[in-house]
Amino acid sequence: MKIKLGDLVKSKEVLLKLTEKDLPIETSFKLSLIAEKVTPELNAFEQQRIKLVKKHGVKDPKGNYTVLDENIDSFGKDIILLYEQDVEFEKVTGINIEDLGNEIKMSAKDLILLNWLFEK
Repeated sequence: MKIKLGDLVKSKEVLLKLTEKDLPIETSFKLSLIAEKVTPELNAFEQQRIKLVKKHGVKDPKGNYTVLDENIDSFGKDIILLYEQDVEFEKVTGINIEDLGNEIKMSAKDLILLNWLFEK
């Protein structure tokens, strides 16, 4: 399975929400394997995002970093480059949307964010 890092990052919360649902055992198992595979990529993204904030920002008295106004454009370009990175997961296949069952309720927005997860 190959997806853009940005698509994975944007779908993180919806994916976590889906893993908490009562699903058929086969689907739940497959989803848990997918979640295990994507977690390191999400963690690596967060580490890189923090580095970029520090690179383009300044530390306040409380120890938090804020991107400087004059660096917003360069920070945005760097984040976009990060989002556009391809991430490939070997031995991972999507799930069939019908396997979620009829009881799962999801918004169209959530389905769009998880589009990469479903077999076509």
